[in-house]
Amino acid sequence: MDERRIRDLFPETPGLVYLNAAAAGLLPNAVIEAVGAAIRRHAERGVLSVPEDFRAIAAARDALARLIGGRPEDIAFVLNTAEGIARIAAGLDWRPGDEVVLGDLEFPANVYPWAAQADRGVRIRLVASEGGRLEAERLIGAMGPRTRVLAVSQVQFSSGYRMDLETLGRAAAERGVLFCVDAIQGLGVLPLDVRALKIGALAGDGRKWLMAPSGTGYLYVAPEWVERIGARAIGAVSVRNGLDFMQFLRMPDGEGRIDFRPLLREGAGRYEAGYYNAPGLAGLAAALSTGEAIGLETILDRVTSLVARLADGLRARGLAVHGPRNAAERAGIVTFEVPGDAHVWLKQLEEDGFALALRDGRIRVSPHVYNTEDDIDGLLKRLSSLRG
Repeated sequence: MDERRIRDLFPETPGLVYLNAAAAGLLPNAVIEAVGAAIRRHAERGVLSVPEDFRAIAAARDALARLIGGRPEDIAFVLNTAEGIARIAAGLDWRPGDEVVLGDLEFPANVYPWAAQADRGVRIRLVASEGGRLEAERLIGAMGPRTRVLAVSQVQFSSGYRMDLETLGRAAAERGVLFCVDAIQGLGVLPLDVRALKIGALAGDGRKWLMAPSGTGYLYVAPEWVERIGARAIGAVSVRNGLDFMQFLRMPDGEGRIDFRPLLREGAGRYEAGYYNAPGLAGLAAALSTGEAIGLETILDRVTSLVARLADGLRARGLAVHGPRNAAERAGIVTFEVPGDAHVWLKQLEEDGFALALRDGRIRVSPHVYNTEDDIDGLLKRLSSLRG
């Protein structure tokens, strides 16, 4: 699909050069239409719209499974990345002294859920990065006999460093460690195969590189891990025959307990508690369909080409690029340093119509498939004038 046809899939953004997909991606026209249609159905038909909700939810689940190389039944829908990771962290059968290994570049969504297990005796081994990079060997070297989880992001949110999931997944599997991946900054641009990479759990959200609405979080749990990760936040959707609302009355054991465990759904669906964000998931289905129509290879080629063009242009202007050193370490994020106060630079660039972000005192740029070389060249030209 050529550049013009891709751009026609999205609304016009007059006066704005949007280069902040790592915060939130622009929504394709098909997503806007799907969300609006779902809301209209609810407004006009109420509960009679539920069958159409479920068709859209199934389409989203199927498309997501194709994208990650898993099965639809291995995927649960949650609110966001943090909720997905929190369900994994809360569901493990921890013992005092168990450890989680993670790096110091992680987003809070992949830190606080693990840290919250401290009252169960869990310790965090925080591995230091260097220059926005965290090589696999450092994380592997931090794993010990008490390591239960290796938690990493597919791509680091602040520096854009692309983690070596293949090496990390293999090392975790060899040690019987759960390999948990935060995919929010990579899925939608980078190819990923959960089985080949030996990923035990994966969480993310559609709102960034998948170009879907907020509130479209997803959680993948490998079949071999489902019985080892308890469902702690559950409701009517977590069990089979969920429409039999009073089936719990048949489960008391006479000791004041209701044993719901035999009723849990067999796959990751047990981690879904209640009714879905139906309009959002209709939007996710449309977003995934749009991504498939464009083609993941086309998206990857476009994004990596723009990122390389930007990184080369920054270096040519004497602006230091933080983190990745080569194409293998790079995804869709470029972070760079500026002389003086980065807040002042960002404010000026925003006034000039560029949507960017500030992370850890550096300017972060994250183009997506809807961006063009003209967008990158325009930014570089403005940076040259600001640098003087």
